[in-house]
Amino acid sequence: MIAVTVSQPTGPDSIAVLELPDPTPGAGEVLVATEAATINPVDSGIVSGGITARFPASSQAPWIPGWDLAGTVTAVGEGVDSGWIGTKVLGFSGWFAAANGTQAGLVALPVEQVAAASGPLSAAELTTFGLNGLTALHLLRAAGDIGTVLVTGAAGGVGKLAVELAVHAGVTVIASAAEKDRDELVATGAQFVPRNAADLGAAVRELVPGGVDAVLNTVPGTAIGLEAVHDGGTYRSVSVLPDSERGIDVAGVGVKPDAAGLAEIVALAESGALTTAVAQTFPVARVADAYRAMLDGSGRRGKLVLLW
Repeated sequence: MIAVTVSQPTGPDSIAVLELPDPTPGAGEVLVATEAATINPVDSGIVSGGITARFPASSQAPWIPGWDLAGTVTAVGEGVDSGWIGTKVLGFSGWFAAANGTQAGLVALPVEQVAAASGPLSAAELTTFGLNGLTALHLLRAAGDIGTVLVTGAAGGVGKLAVELAVHAGVTVIASAAEKDRDELVATGAQFVPRNAADLGAAVRELVPGGVDAVLNTVPGTAIGLEAVHDGGTYRSVSVLPDSERGIDVAGVGVKPDAAGLAEIVALAESGALTTAVAQTFPVARVADAYRAMLDGSGRRGKLVLLW
């Protein structure tokens, strides 16, 4: 199989596309022939070497990056229903647990880490819902039973999906993002406050007197929005945590394999209730260019996707 690899991670120039032995699905696993795999920001950290401290201790070079993929099941391991063979799937791999990267032509995953996808989405579109979709779902679930929520970083990959998930669940959503994202977020059914508001808490309380039940913080490296929560409310973050005050329950949220959650994400994406955009696709031979584009950013909206 053809795989994206890095042995001495120092950035895009350290990436090598190699022919590696085909994996064999073990007990409880399916083998997926990858058609598309998203490049997520965390993959840049893997390739750059910036997060080597989080690499699994049992893993060794060459590492294959990647957290999600879309493709077709070609074989199954012991104990797995052969009916999976030929099924189009969205797959998720918790890289920090097993370093089982998805940016490879064939990937063996536990059957609990894939969800069947029979709808209209292309492989490139489908893969964009993997890591970000599960993260957003776990973030919303961690907030508990809420009626109002502020989502910070609401136009980002996780934030936008958190907004859409909350709206779909019937929660009143206040979305905080750049002014240029106002129309897109309002179109989802959210109310809007600019991220650069002089007093974010006051801006939110103009819309929800007394404060929101919860904040879902998705802004990298920043803890914002606590002042918008009412006393005794909830603050959940995939980023930095503030110190708790006024009895507010503050906690971080990570992502983990979740078969039911992945199936829920696929169903909502195929129905159009969840949306992401593919900014650009790259053949796997141009993977270094794709990672350079990730680092460049340049105001890009949407995901970068590798194609096999």
